[in-house]
Parts: sequence; C-alpha cells; structure tokens
Amino acid sequence: MQTWLNLQDKIIIVTGGASGIGLAIVEELLAQGANVQMVDIHGGDGQYESHKGYQFWPTDISSAKEINHTVAEIIQRFGRIDGLVNNAGVNFPRLLVDEKAPAGQYELNEAAFEKMVNINQKGVFLMSQAVARQMVKQHDGVIVNVSSESGLEGSEGQSCYAATKAALNSFTRSWSK
Repeated sequence: MQTWLNLQDKIIIVTGGASGIGLAIVEELLAQGANVQMVDIHGGDGQYESHKGYQFWPTDISSAKEINHTVAEIIQRFGRIDGLVNNAGVNFPRLLVDEKAPAGQYELNEAAFEKMVNINQKGVFLMSQAVARQMVKQHDGVIVNVSSESGLEGSEGQSCYAATKAALNSFTRSWSK
C-alpha cells in the first residue's frame, strides 16, 4: 500500500465511525498506523470498546456537553489531537410538500429537519470548535469534513440534507482561510 502522509501514532478522532463510510475511514486510518478515537452515538453495547488500535467514545455530537467531555478525556489521555474527521451524518429523504400521500407520509417534518441540522451541521460546528481549541494551543492539527454532492447540487426530496451539507461546505471554506 502506498502512503503519502505519515499517520503512524497520530491521534485522530473520527465521528460516525461505527458504520458505513466512517467505519471504512477508521479501518484505513488503522491500516496506516493511526491511533483512532471513534466517536459515535451507536455502538455503546460494548462491541467497539476494546479493539486493537482504537478507542470507542459513545458521544451524541449534537450535545456540546458530551462533546466537550469526550474531547477533554482524549486530550487528558494523549495530550494532543492530530486530526479530526467529521463524518457523522444522517439523511431522511422527504419532500417539502407531499400532496399525494395521506397525512404527508413523505413530507419533511420538524423532527426530521431538526435531527439533520443537529447532527450534520451543529455537530460539525461543536466538534470542530472543541478540537480546534486544542489544535490552536498545540499549533498543529487537521480537520477533514466529509460532505456530499448534494451540498453542491441539491437532490430531489433531500432539501434539508442538501442544505446541511452546503453549510458544511461553507464551514470548510471559511475555516480554511
């Protein structure tokens, strides 16, 4: 395997690392020798708690209190954070208005809207802010935000998801300046 970046023993937090794209990111970082800190609301049943190369931190990333606690614990344990991969995200495809289905079966409701905004947008902000405080102190660190084509183009039935990913793209561009 060819590498272009030395990740050996780097302390890297991955949100949403318990499944899907996040789990693939965790596995690749482990293969590159990183010390991965997996942050996810799922997996608290113990299946992730002891694995060679990473530590599982059950955390609701829409909660500043939980994020600040988790980040403080990681800093206390390792003394630094080298990287953050903001991968956690949810999508509940819904139409703005569903005139065909009874009772708006496929219509975007407030609960789905709030959950997508809280995880996809607020969670990225809170996690990045908590980690960036440490990175500024240590004068080093990298934040990677995982977005979606939907944030650039929009997607039918996914207006809220697309809006949260567009916000993520704006965070990324603004924070890089």
